[in-house]
Amino acid sequence: MGEFQRREAAENSGIPARRVQFYTDVGVIRLDEQHTGRGRERAYSRQNLFELLVVKELADQKIELAQIRRIVSELPQKLGVDFLNLDSIAKSKGGAYLYVYPDGKISYDKQKDPDTLRRSDIVKIEMRNYASAVVVNLSLLADRVLKG
Repeated sequence: MGEFQRREAAENSGIPARRVQFYTDVGVIRLDEQHTGRGRERAYSRQNLFELLVVKELADQKIELAQIRRIVSELPQKLGVDFLNLDSIAKSKGGAYLYVYPDGKISYDKQKDPDTLRRSDIVKIEMRNYASAVVVNLSLLADRVLKG
């Protein structure tokens, strides 16, 4: 099951179908040519569903749309080969995390300590060089896509 219709993507991500369509129309979610679907109905890949889950977490933290678009567009380069292998993200020992700093910078890290930040999908944490950062637990989101 590698493709989802918009309605299924909406149900699996917790984002209303019209909002999923909006994120696609404004370029936050970019469909692969092989996943464009037929007619008016678009098909979303597992990677697209993963992106939608990241978008939802960031939007819930009041991150602006322009920044969400930039973050999602940078995910493949930040995650590298892991982006194509959701199983690798889901099974990262200690978890894989996306950090969004107040100045707009983002970073990706695989934690070495399984107890660090494993308790929730999103937390605000105090950083030495930053007042706070939004942290997205990518491992939990990837696992959610895989368990569908």
